[in-house]
Amino acid sequence: MKNIPKDIKKFLIRQEHNLTVQKLETETTKNIVKRITSKIKRDEDDLLLKNIDEFRVKKEVKDILENNKNIYDKYGTKGW
Repeated sequence: MKNIPKDIKKFLIRQEHNLTVQKLETETTKNIVKRITSKIKRDEDDLLLKNIDEFRVKKEVKDILENNKNIYDKYGTKGW
């Protein structure tokens, strides 16, 4: 990494840090899910915690698609 420019090096270090943080958060979430499922004696798939991320991703994709539509596609002939 000696020949890499400073700005790219900073970016790579930041990206590595973000990946490490995400890995820790994922592990923590897995541990929380295991504890909750053992306490309430249910399956992991029944937990709202497991389904909320899927819902969030679907909503974000829908919002992105809605924002990229032109006025005619959104409102039809009633668009100004």
